[in-house]
Amino acid sequence: MDLCFASAKQLARLIRTRKVSATEVMRAFIAQVERVNPKVNAIVTFLPEQALKEAKALDEQRVLGRHVVLVDQRAERGADALGRDEVLVGDG
Repeated sequence: MDLCFASAKQLARLIRTRKVSATEVMRAFIAQVERVNPKVNAIVTFLPEQALKEAKALDEQRVLGRHVVLVDQRAERGADALGRDEVLVGDG
């Protein structure tokens, strides 16, 4: 399965059942952006290192048995206004 064309629901199931990690999914999407974006110029602010760091952190939380929900807060203008809240849903 090409992770870049899987639905969010499929990706969530794959990560939840540990068939793939969040880091693997992120690497697939980063590679896709690097392949396609030079042609379409759709990504304004590309932060692959930050994305990988956050994916690895999620994987570490999963190893500890914690469920994490990320809530993105996006402003209408500028990457400087992007934020994220992390909520631990529970253990197990």
